[in-house]
Amino acid sequence: MVNDNASSSSPPPTEHENRAAARKLRHHVRVVCRERIRTKLNRYDVMPAPASWQIIHDGDVIAQHWSKSPAIGEGIRLAEENRPSMLVIHAADGSVDEERSFVGEASLER
Repeated sequence: MVNDNASSSSPPPTEHENRAAARKLRHHVRVVCRERIRTKLNRYDVMPAPASWQIIHDGDVIAQHWSKSPAIGEGIRLAEENRPSMLVIHAADGSVDEERSFVGEASLER
């Protein structure tokens, strides 16, 4: 049985409301997809240490350099060789300076 009582039904959404809902849904899908990809990536961190810079993978120090630039270079090489991967470059204070993802043929900087 169909309810023909017009006062109990809400008006259909406007075109603006439809577009806003579609944008919100697309954003949510991008966030979920990004998180799913991140959980499958090999993660390498270039981290400061006393008097050196370390590359850390799975909680282990796998390389150590006297300066940041060569550590970043080796981190990029490792991330490229072990795709899909993510390189997280930290600042001297330990905060995240930059993240790079290596998933396909070319690296994607964020």
